[in-house]
Order: sequence, then structure tokens, then C-alpha cells
Amino acid sequence: AFVIVISIIQGLLYNFILNKITNNKVLSFLATLITMYFNSHELTARGQIISFTLFLIEFYCIEELMKTNKKRYVVLLLIIPILIVNFHASVLPMYFVFFLPYIAEFIFAKINLKNSDDSKIIIEKRNITNIGIIMGIALILGLCSPIGIDAYKYMFKVMGGISTEIISELQQVGLIQNTYYSALICLAIALICFTKVKIKITDGLYILGFLLLSLPTYRCIYFFYLFASICIFRILNDFIKVYNFNF
Repeated sequence: AFVIVISIIQGLLYNFILNKITNNKVLSFLATLITMYFNSHELTARGQIISFTLFLIEFYCIEELMKTNKKRYVVLLLIIPILIVNFHASVLPMYFVFFLPYIAEFIFAKINLKNSDDSKIIIEKRNITNIGIIMGIALILGLCSPIGIDAYKYMFKVMGGISTEIISELQQVGLIQNTYYSALICLAIALICFTKVKIKITDGLYILGFLLLSLPTYRCIYFFYLFASICIFRILNDFIKVYNFNF
């Protein structure tokens, strides 16, 4: 019953975020059905069902914080690491990964990387002071669990031990065996390389980052399904607008 309830919450949350980002209810509905179907192996009675739901909230809060700068998103982002470290400590370092595309965007903007009107890549000049403060405080809040500093070591211990040989989730992803994964990658490449659609650098970095993260380890494919897919569908929505397709 617990898994069913959290799965429903996760699916509705994914749909809410996608609809908020694309403002396309049809695309959001179809994308949610497909993504949650192929992501169903993650929906089990383990800590990951909580952590991935919390990561969805984190993703949304960061997006909204960068747009609105409202303090309520700061509060939520400071609560999330405490919950993650107590529900699923081994993925705590991933909390900080979600901030990296915005930090990279800030660096690119500072070094005046070319961003003309004809540029394929959109680099926004945004203030990331809040992100720096949040990450600093979150490092301390990540210690708020019975295992203390070990929360930051656990993921690397698992990935560096013999677990990768005996646990199927920690083995390499097979592109041919994972149809949806391969389809998402092909869709992303097609939209980015062969259309007139402009790409936010943060979306591009999310897609590339989670792609590189998921290739060595099957477990990380769920990050690609839940988060890179949102960025891919946002690009797909822009493609629909640019080429005047109507639902």
C-alpha cells in the first residue's frame, strides 16, 4: 500500500513539473504515462522510492528558485537533504549534482561565452548566490543522521567495492536491451542536432550529465528517466512550437 501511494505521488509530481515547464497538458500526460511505465522497476519498497520523489521536488524547487527567487523554495531545498540522508543515505551526494548545471551556466556567462541571437545554446545570466548558500548549509545538514560523515562516503564505497559484480543494478546499461533509454537518447540527439530549436545550456548539461552517469550503472538509468527526460520533453515542446504542430 505504501509503494502504491508513493508511486502515485511520484507520477503526479512528475506530471505537475512537466506540465508547469511545458504548459502542454497532452504532452505532459503522454510523457508521464510512458516514463512511469519504464521507470516502474524503481517503484519498490526501498529507500529509492522516497529519494527519487524528493529529487523531483528538489529539481522543481531549483527551477522555480532561479525564476522567482522566492524564499519558500530555499526552505524546501534545506529540508530535502535531511530527509534524503535518513531515508536513503547512499544517494546523498546526488543532491548536490542537481545544482551543477546552474553553476556551470554562471561560469559560462561570466567568461562571456558567445550567446548571440543566432546561437543554438541559450546561456542566461542569473544570480546563483542562493544556490551557493544552500549547498554550503546542505553540506552540514547532510550530517544530521545516525551515520554522520559516512553518508558522504557510502555511495563511493558501494561503487568501488565488489557490489558492482554481484548486484545487477550496479552493472552496465545495455542500450539494445533498454528501448526507452535508447529512444530518449536518439530523440535528444535529433532535437539538439537536426532542428532549429534553441537549447538551454542547463537542459543540455542535465541530459549529458545523467547520460554519462547512467552508462556505467543501471541504477542511475532512473535518474535519466525522471530528470533528463523532463529536459528532453521541454526541448520537444519547443520543437512543437517552432514548427507549429497542433494537438
